[in-house]
Amino acid sequence: MKYLKSFLAVLLLCSLWNLRAKAQDKVYMPFFETINMNHEYQYSVSKLFKSYLEDENRFSLILPSKSDSLYYSEPFETTKAKAASYGAKYFIIGELNRIGEMVMVSVALYNTADGTKVWNDKLKAKNPDDLDPIMQRIAKNIGTPNKAANDGDIYSVTEYETRELKKTTTSDYFGLAIGGVVLFTSIPAKPLTGADLLWVYDAKNILMEINAQGYWASHISLYDLSLETYYPFKHSSNTPFIGGGLGISDINDNNYYSFTNTSDHQGYGLMVLAGGGYIFNRTSSTELRLSGNAFVCAYTVNSENPFGAMLKIEFLFHR
Repeated sequence: MKYLKSFLAVLLLCSLWNLRAKAQDKVYMPFFETINMNHEYQYSVSKLFKSYLEDENRFSLILPSKSDSLYYSEPFETTKAKAASYGAKYFIIGELNRIGEMVMVSVALYNTADGTKVWNDKLKAKNPDDLDPIMQRIAKNIGTPNKAANDGDIYSVTEYETRELKKTTTSDYFGLAIGGVVLFTSIPAKPLTGADLLWVYDAKNILMEINAQGYWASHISLYDLSLETYYPFKHSSNTPFIGGGLGISDINDNNYYSFTNTSDHQGYGLMVLAGGGYIFNRTSSTELRLSGNAFVCAYTVNSENPFGAMLKIEFLFHR
């Protein structure tokens, strides 16, 4: 009798499991429509969504074959008719719309019998890297009274929603800097002030820039065109960076200018720079940087090699 009771208990559990599996509603969904995105996302995101949706054990998702509707958006009535032919109680229409780097994800669940909308939601992804947690959120909440946007699941936080946004794409900027230069030489001069024009290419792991600058004070002038490379410590929106570069510069000490010894008080040639700084809002279209460089010149002015330091505030704008 003891073994009989155990057997009946196991049989009951198996029956309940089968009933639960059979209770899953069939849902038909064509591949996600992609707007301004690589069409390869249609198939990969749809398969990812199917995996997450069926993990919830509420729906059994039917996708078309890859060759049937890839790169093709089904009309609403066609989707509704296909859902009915598969015996699906519901059908889903999804869309991925990319604007710049941001991806808008829209998903709606419809009743096959009359085509009425049962559930819908929209989420924003900072970039395509966010699509995985977004698909997980939508799959968890679709067909329930809840919205995916209100899901507080800490394991599915998208990059768009985090405080610490990350630099995930390359970009280039044009900018303007203002700052000052101090020369540590015997040349009698106050600190020089001036401005820079710069172009910066941000390749995520490295920053490359071309910098044209001019600084002046009473009788001293410094001009420089440099190529500089910097390494950010992190991919986050705010990060320190370090590096250096080489430039062609000209320093003129006009206080000692004469027709006989001009060459003694003016020099031009190679300048070596090294330094770093801090970036603010690196993931934004407008970026602020505080930077400083030490420099030394490979030529002489007044019989010595000029060296000193630059401090700058840089304003960069996405091209």
